[in-house]
Amino acid sequence: MHVTLISPGLIHQKGDPFGGIPAMPSGLAYLAGWLRHKGISVTLIDAYGEAPLKAASFREKYIVRGLSLDEIIERIPAETDLVGVGVHSGSQHHRSLEVINAIKESLGLPIVVGGHHPTILYREFLQKGADYVILNEGEVGLEKLCYALQGQITFEEVPSLAWRGGGPNPQ
Repeated sequence: MHVTLISPGLIHQKGDPFGGIPAMPSGLAYLAGWLRHKGISVTLIDAYGEAPLKAASFREKYIVRGLSLDEIIERIPAETDLVGVGVHSGSQHHRSLEVINAIKESLGLPIVVGGHHPTILYREFLQKGADYVILNEGEVGLEKLCYALQGQITFEEVPSLAWRGGGPNPQ
């Protein structure tokens, strides 16, 4: 099993000199460490961290800093079985959906979303492209989702999982 975790980039309003304060995707880095400790291989793609000086207009009023959609997709290893997208805040909402749908269209891989924002709006993320949403803390839920995708356990046994046609499973 190979999981690719993605931080979708930095979003801020055009003309806002104080917007877009970068932060390391520490939550995704922690998840990567947890999965590796459990024997699951992981690739981490930090779209902002890999191209911090690259900027593009986004939804007329915003700027996205970091890798383009094509560059994100190019970095996803061929052996990937599951893609995880971390959505820390509402400012990443639309960009995350773009990333999800671009990956779905290009690679057809299953996608799990997690973070503060999708925990609250899990139904919308499921309706707009995500296959799974891990609610609240993600370590155990993401690990168990990997086991479920391998047929080792059922989706009902995955704690804090919402999925199309089921969930949420608020264990």
